Amino acid sequence: MARPSRFQLVAALAHRDFRLFWAGSALSVAGRQTSMLAMAWLLFDITGSPLQLGLLGFVRFVPSLVLGLAGGVAADKADRRRLLIGTALGGAVVFTALATVTLTGSVQTWHVLAAGFAAASVGAFEGPSRQSIFPHLIDRRDLTNAVALTATINPSVRIVMPLAAGIAIDRLGEGYTGAGAVLAFIAGMYLVSSYLLFRVHMPRLKGALGSGIQNVVAGVRYVRSNHVFAFLILMAYVWAFFGQSYTILLPVFASAIDEESSGIILGSLHSISGLGGFIGALGSGALRSVPRPGLVIVAMGVAFGAAVAGFAYSPWYGLTLLLLMLASMSHEIFGVTAMSILQRRLDDEYRGRVMGLWGMQFSVLHSLGNLQIGALALFLGAPAAAAIAGAIVATFAVFVAGSDRQIRSLRHDPHPGAEDAAATPPEREGA
Repeated sequence: MARPSRFQLVAALAHRDFRLFWAGSALSVAGRQTSMLAMAWLLFDITGSPLQLGLLGFVRFVPSLVLGLAGGVAADKADRRRLLIGTALGGAVVFTALATVTLTGSVQTWHVLAAGFAAASVGAFEGPSRQSIFPHLIDRRDLTNAVALTATINPSVRIVMPLAAGIAIDRLGEGYTGAGAVLAFIAGMYLVSSYLLFRVHMPRLKGALGSGIQNVVAGVRYVRSNHVFAFLILMAYVWAFFGQSYTILLPVFASAIDEESSGIILGSLHSISGLGGFIGALGSGALRSVPRPGLVIVAMGVAFGAAVAGFAYSPWYGLTLLLLMLASMSHEIFGVTAMSILQRRLDDEYRGRVMGLWGMQFSVLHSLGNLQIGALALFLGAPAAAAIAGAIVATFAVFVAGSDRQIRSLRHDPHPGAEDAAATPPEREGA
């Protein structure tokens, strides 16, 4: 076992298996994030309808709802590393197919929607396994740092990849050649991710007993029996359904800013959001010393809501970028803080199922929220829809989370000194 790094921000990277896992996850997440931009651009260019963008979110929601809890059960019963390798290969197949019809110029609306449905079906099994693996690849004393580093993956890839994808879409060839090339590159990232994850050594873990239905019910009961678990997951759901749903409207805002370079503008909006999220996620590792993380959660809800509402009606491009960065920063600080609290308190027997419930904020609630905000934008306009979304998150943070005594008084560790007793992971199996 490698000795933890003394550099606090990257201590978890001292562990070889975590490094491989982190790199493989980064490629997989980069593929997913870039694919969302490419598919949204394709759909809006084909149809010109914000409602169709909402429909893209909805087709992601359907398989995520059906398979989301099943993915959590699979993470607790099966080999999590093999599940991740399989989902990476599945992503490669999906985007190879979409790239093919796009490059041949035969892409249609249903192709994009079908790819969104298939990618979401694969992703339902990826999230719970990824979130439940990394605590076994490090020492307990590096857990908060590992959560922060894992959380940096999503926003950090959005700093570069969306802008590069936007430039490729606008500048690489005629018609949909650029979009097709981006989709082919996404498929390649998934393939490399599967190889890196294959090299990870996993500890021997005891699988959950009982049938799939019994495990789902037991996981839900486990969460319901703990007020902190249930509330943090509920708040994440509110944030995903109402707050983060505004991101599906970014093609509309990009087109309004500069219709001739909408791909580049869209990439810039995603990239600045990624920068804010990266700063928030990495910096949140330092918040381990904050004695009242529950107050941080409340404050980040208010900050996010104000930033999104301001972004919606920003009259200047520079201010738009700044507010997007602040919104993403506050979102990631909330996510890392809440995830750290969950990971430290979870019984490992239920870790996959709880992470499946947690992950449904992205796969189910966010996708369903895309449909409602797309419909709202159709009647009220994109700025009003985004502003309402931000206001709901801020209101929930103040009047619901802020009034909950257990949330306000949260501590990082349920037992004083727990973090100081570093646990040695179980004996590892070879790849």
